[in-house]
Amino acid sequence: DAVAVDVDDIVASAVAVAQNEVIEVGATGGAAPAGAWALAEDGFFDGDETVVLLNSDAGLKTPDVLRSHLMGQGI
Repeated sequence: DAVAVDVDDIVASAVAVAQNEVIEVGATGGAAPAGAWALAEDGFFDGDETVVLLNSDAGLKTPDVLRSHLMGQGI
């Protein structure tokens, strides 16, 4: 299966992962959690699955993108 998510959701997911987990993802690394959250909201998962997400980007590669997103939110 595949899911498309908005760019704003990808960046917000990257920030959320960095704030709530001990993993720093980059801007494109937010695509996997954004997709998983979108699928979960649509009821795709039964609730007992193990979901594995791949971090395709280190946070150090795109700090300006994440910083710009946070500044746009007043953070």
